[in-house]
Amino acid sequence: QVVSIFHGTTTTDFILKDDEDRKALLSSIQIIRDAYHKASMKPNITREQLLLRYAWFDVDLGRHAVLDLAGFLRLLRRINVYIKQEKATKIYRDYCLELHSEPQYRHSLGQRMRRGSKMSLRVNRGSNGHRDHFGINFHECTELFQRIKSEQNGGKQVCDLIFNELFGEGRESVATEDIVQCFLIEKQGNNDATTDEAKNIIRLYGSSGDGESIDRMSFGQYLFSAENDLFDPAKQRFDESVLNESLSEYFINSSHNTYLTGDQIQSKSSLEAYAVALHRGCKCLELDCFDGDKTGAVVVYHSYTATSKIAFIDIVLVVKKYIVANPGTLPIILSLDNHCSSPFQEMMAVILKKELGEMLYHPTSTLDRLPSPRDLAGKVLLKGRRTSGKDDGLSETTKASVDINGRRVSINNRISFASPLKNGTRNSKDATETPSNSVNLAPELAEITTFNTVRFKDFSSAATLPVTDMISVSESKFLRILNQNENVTLWKSYNRQHMTRTYPSGTRLDSSNFNPVLHWSEGCQMVS
Repeated sequence: QVVSIFHGTTTTDFILKDDEDRKALLSSIQIIRDAYHKASMKPNITREQLLLRYAWFDVDLGRHAVLDLAGFLRLLRRINVYIKQEKATKIYRDYCLELHSEPQYRHSLGQRMRRGSKMSLRVNRGSNGHRDHFGINFHECTELFQRIKSEQNGGKQVCDLIFNELFGEGRESVATEDIVQCFLIEKQGNNDATTDEAKNIIRLYGSSGDGESIDRMSFGQYLFSAENDLFDPAKQRFDESVLNESLSEYFINSSHNTYLTGDQIQSKSSLEAYAVALHRGCKCLELDCFDGDKTGAVVVYHSYTATSKIAFIDIVLVVKKYIVANPGTLPIILSLDNHCSSPFQEMMAVILKKELGEMLYHPTSTLDRLPSPRDLAGKVLLKGRRTSGKDDGLSETTKASVDINGRRVSINNRISFASPLKNGTRNSKDATETPSNSVNLAPELAEITTFNTVRFKDFSSAATLPVTDMISVSESKFLRILNQNENVTLWKSYNRQHMTRTYPSGTRLDSSNFNPVLHWSEGCQMVS
């Protein structure tokens, strides 16, 4: 059993003995999530304060309730605040001096403290009277981090100016009525604002303790929060009624050479790349399929390069597990760049049918329009070439060179080179792999392939083809087509009923991406 936790573009993976251990792990994670959610719902505690408190406990191992300079620097690293140590040291010391240089000074709740009150920059003494610990407490640390954050995003002056403009320079906190009248109505123009809205702001960000007011610093937090986003949050609510149109009416989150974790020449191929792509919402995955070497299995890797290989069946299982976990997901398209011989193509068809079962979409011969995303929910569609044929004129020859293991290699997608083996010999089979532009497609695979990549001649003839026929062109070929002015309009018209996929030029050896806006403006649905 394998459990992966996604954070950003990476994962934390757990390999577990059996299903019982998996359930125990998931239960533990859920308990932690529930505890965090419960804590974050407490009044007067912001999410940032809660996270800072967790990090504080990790650093303050002795539970001294104060952090000295060394502890403060550890805390910075713990919460991923990257400041040079010299600057961080100066910030800390300047703040400590500020706390004690005036007859009165302000703590993190925005209240004034008299010099005779409990000192925040303190010396704790043990029973022997010797100095024990010296530093700032949690509330002061919270205020200091807010200052650092504000200075980093340039918002300190802006927040103060806005607060002073709304409520006056002499005030450090404001009540519900002021938020409604001065901010929501007069400043934001929300004439329908209610006290409930103001109370919700205070509930989420207020730190005054009375539940009826919010201080200057907490109001600044609210200004930079998602709750004060310019974007209308109502627009983020998904309306499923928009999923009833033809698939050609939607832009589809697509990837190119999905299996690679780095450059196009010698990086690692990984199943995790597919899992991460799916987790991030990608719905078109590419698989470059070849006959296996000694394994007898279909393998996926970047042709004619030193990239590593992964098994085709393992990728299918990743997709299957994703759909099982997300049964209502929008359709997933597998873009098959097929270099396999007929026996291996038959093997691919068997794997797809056996592992995906009802998840695999079987196309019908007559379609007046493409199915809708709602009709295809939870399904896997195949894109490839249903009929055999020679070069469709859409591929491009890549001319570049790269240094691989101390050897300068000329990269040309018409010429292959053998990949090195562990014993230093080379595999001659790699040099004779059948390119996709001359492959004879096995009927078993053709019958389950929905989107048929066809040769592009012109848009007038392309528009008369079945709606499941589509073109797939590189970014440079795309621009060459658009050089003919009439194609600008004709391509948009073609994409109303048909599909187009565009992908990066082969010269992008570093796996960089092109600007997709022009492609989208032409109605190209799958911009990889």
